[in-house]
Amino acid sequence: MVPPASRKTSSGEQLPSYGPGGFKHAARWTNSRARPCKRRRRAQEQKAKQRHKEYEKKREAKARDRQMYILRHTRDYEALELPIGAARADVKAAYRKLAKARRRPPLAWI
Repeated sequence: MVPPASRKTSSGEQLPSYGPGGFKHAARWTNSRARPCKRRRRAQEQKAKQRHKEYEKKREAKARDRQMYILRHTRDYEALELPIGAARADVKAAYRKLAKARRRPPLAWI
């Protein structure tokens, strides 16, 4: 074991001597956050895995909701003569075009 006076941190600075309490109080001088204990690391890993599972579950739910939306509105896309999943701007333009065509009476009626 290295004598207390010559111990250094990972950044190279000198650690203070252990003082009258000796080695049993040395833990307060070391960086306890540098290497968490195995139990804490395992808990952190499990928490990260749980977060990832929740993220994946939300992604799958969002994709499922999108598919349901497409199935519900397939006829709308067909009426507008657009491919499924067209951009909002395209839908807006096609809707206006369709509304204009239905709103304007034929010239023969005038």
